[in-house]
Amino acid sequence: MAMTGKKALIGCAIGCGGLIVFSIAVIAAFSIWLNSPGELLEPQTLLGSDTKGYVEFTMKLDDPGTEGFVRRLITAMQTLPPGAEDEIPPWLFNWIAKKQAEETERDILELFPMVAAWTVQPGRDEGEDLHLVTVSIERLGHRMMLGDWIVGLVFGRIDEIRVDRYRNEKIYQLPLKDENEKLTFFLRGADLFFTSDVDTAHTAVDRLLVPPDPDGVGNLDGLFEETAGGGPLRGAVSNDRGELLRLWQALSAHTDAPADAELWNALRGVTLAGGPRDDGSLATTLRFHGPDAAWAQEHLPGLTMALQQALATIRLTPELQARPVGDTIEVDLKIPDLAGLMTGWIHDAQDGSGVRIDL
Repeated sequence: MAMTGKKALIGCAIGCGGLIVFSIAVIAAFSIWLNSPGELLEPQTLLGSDTKGYVEFTMKLDDPGTEGFVRRLITAMQTLPPGAEDEIPPWLFNWIAKKQAEETERDILELFPMVAAWTVQPGRDEGEDLHLVTVSIERLGHRMMLGDWIVGLVFGRIDEIRVDRYRNEKIYQLPLKDENEKLTFFLRGADLFFTSDVDTAHTAVDRLLVPPDPDGVGNLDGLFEETAGGGPLRGAVSNDRGELLRLWQALSAHTDAPADAELWNALRGVTLAGGPRDDGSLATTLRFHGPDAAWAQEHLPGLTMALQQALATIRLTPELQARPVGDTIEVDLKIPDLAGLMTGWIHDAQDGSGVRIDL
């Protein structure tokens, strides 16, 4: 009987040990899966023959300008607020500064590669535009999949939130302050999509599953082709239905910038090409395609002033140079030290909370 009891204890110990080893293996496997990257979105798969506007921003650290900009941003964010050293003993301040610097660098670098994209297509009504905004972060892929599962579990139990299931995707609609407006979004892999409505989300899902035939995809009247090789930030908007005036009115709603219908409605379209620079700035070239050379000469001052007023209102001090080139107004736009400005915005959002310590 004693031997039997001893064998039972040994068997129990082996079983418990095996269970512990198995649990550790499961946790380790889950951790590896959770932190492994997903797939970066190819945003041009979202284009269709009805697309009237498209902008993409592909941020990869193998691009010298992006890598230099990110390093500037990291350096700016690693700087502790002035006066922090007066409130903390030197030995503790140095430890906090070192720890914050390491974590800031890790947190920012983890966001790359990243792709952000925006498209606009016509709505059902005349003068209605439907928007799709996409953010894809490769390294957060499986974490976002877990987040999608958790969000679906929580939101599915809230009556005020609508969960629309379409082709194996869960599309969420959250009510906003205005009862007639809803925040519509869905997650898929490493990608987060915000849309104007459920139908726009359905279109995005369809194109993700079965990308449109490239020969059937509109090229925005040839405008987008002009931006090839212009940098990681590139885009084009046609003006077939008066999209540019509506976009400008939306962008300048909280600024003093004028919305001159004669100016915006006469344009055939706008292109954008450029990207971040290793000095922490952002430099782009915009081309406003007008009806003829006389129009470009006449409206150069008005367009320049409108752009300056809009950018000044949102606390940007751009270097802006505009010139007529045939029937086009070309605008070289540079925002110096954008990395520093972004750091200031982040600090303001933290309500002056001072030193951040992530343990």
